[in-house]
Amino acid sequence: MFPRSIRARLTMWYTLVLGGIVTSFAIGSLLLNRELSKRRADRFLRDAALTFAEEVATETASGAPFAETLQAELKEYRFREIDFFVFAGDTLVGRSPVRDSSHQDTEAEDVDLDVARLVATIRLARGEAAFTVDDDEGGFRVATSRIDVASHRLVVAAVQSWHGYAETQELITLAYSLAIPLLLLLSAGSGYWLASKGLAPVAAMSREAAQIGRDNLSARLVASNPRDEIGELAAVFNEMLERLASAFAQQERFLQDASHELRSPVTAVRMEADVSLQQPHRPEAQYRESLSTIRRAALRLGRIVDDLFLLARFDARRRPVSSERIDLGEAVHDAVKSVRSAASDRNIRLQLADTPDAPVRGRSADVERIVVNLVDNAVKYAPSGSTVSIVVTTPDQHWFVVRVFDEGPGIPPAVKARIFERFYRGTAGGDGRVEGAGLGLPIARALAESLGGRLDLEEMAGTGACFAFWIPRDES
Repeated sequence: MFPRSIRARLTMWYTLVLGGIVTSFAIGSLLLNRELSKRRADRFLRDAALTFAEEVATETASGAPFAETLQAELKEYRFREIDFFVFAGDTLVGRSPVRDSSHQDTEAEDVDLDVARLVATIRLARGEAAFTVDDDEGGFRVATSRIDVASHRLVVAAVQSWHGYAETQELITLAYSLAIPLLLLLSAGSGYWLASKGLAPVAAMSREAAQIGRDNLSARLVASNPRDEIGELAAVFNEMLERLASAFAQQERFLQDASHELRSPVTAVRMEADVSLQQPHRPEAQYRESLSTIRRAALRLGRIVDDLFLLARFDARRRPVSSERIDLGEAVHDAVKSVRSAASDRNIRLQLADTPDAPVRGRSADVERIVVNLVDNAVKYAPSGSTVSIVVTTPDQHWFVVRVFDEGPGIPPAVKARIFERFYRGTAGGDGRVEGAGLGLPIARALAESLGGRLDLEEMAGTGACFAFWIPRDES
């Protein structure tokens, strides 16, 4: 039902609105002109009727007979296109002979007045009134006035033809009928041109956007005026392209790192299987050693797959969030206890400060995994013989914070921006890359956000690193 083009729709609505405004103005001006004409005509007719009555009263007061004076004044007191009718009660006692054929004005309208209808309407009106006696050519405007002359109570009606006014109204209506469509046609043409001119930058941006693909995400839209609405649209689109380019770059790094991490255990499994199959008979101990290697590689591969599946569920927002009430201190204590063996192997001491009463909502397994990932990460980077501290604090009445400190080399500024990227792994004191797939911190941050909290890397004075896990207090 509506045009598909924005230019056409804008032109259509612009023309419809303008047409409504112009048509309303035309109708309003016609009605206003009619009302003003009625008021001027009524004022003029009343003045004429009162003047006529004064003349009759003056002549009658001088001693002249009333009937003769009335007829004489009706013949002498005349206006162009005006008739006077004089009533005594319901009886017509005099009428101006202006419209008789012998006294017809040559410029007057050649339209007969329906006198019987006029007399009947005046009788119904009674007293002073103003009304219109209609006919096919526009009718007559009538104004009546009540006067008392020589003990006679009379009603004088002044009647004026409205045929000329009706013709004028018809001419104005015809002019409007011709001018308004022409005006709307010109407005539609100019409106379409203006819409095309205003939307030209949008069309140019559409062509530029159609050329942008995965291979040239660095391209950006250029707006002629960056401060107007189209410029703001281009800026928003460019920001989206920036995020899209960053997401594609991150995805490429993710695929590369994931393929690398998955290739290592798969290669280990294949190599051990090939070595075992090269010899028809091997000692049982060698088979057991090969199977143990394959098992370790399979376990590592399973952990990576599980972590990737968990992150995928977070990305898809399909992981259910539990609202179970738990104690944060107990979950932190259990998590630290599960990492003590790995810390002891590296000669690192774990120090857990006394935890306050900390009710939160979530799953104990999620909280424990966050703390385990943070502590395990600190143990990997901390030097042998150092201490990793775990502290639970309450900065305000709405939050708990679990901070994990280590005494390692710290995190370089260039690395801080990538510390939460998937599969990113730093180096430990120049010893090369540490063990692991680089998914611990991304999973910990995703879990923290699923619990309504957050995971931050806080600035440390001197050496070492500090990760802060914020979780809201259960205030139910």
